[in-house]
Amino acid sequence: DDGTGVIPCAQFVAPDEVPAMCQMYELGSTVCVEGRLSTFRDVRQVVIRSIKHIDPNQEVLGWLERLSL
Repeated sequence: DDGTGVIPCAQFVAPDEVPAMCQMYELGSTVCVEGRLSTFRDVRQVVIRSIKHIDPNQEVLGWLERLSL
């Protein structure tokens, strides 16, 4: 989670969810992703359960919280 890599993602949704769930994010956007790691055709990917755009400052605040534990 240091922003230096890119990993393919896949999201499977029901047909009635497509307009609400499918959104493209620009490369470099700060997003929060929940999902699981899997392998498809020998390539590691994240199967997305949820994704949302977040303020880039939230990432920094999260790291600071973890350091104070």
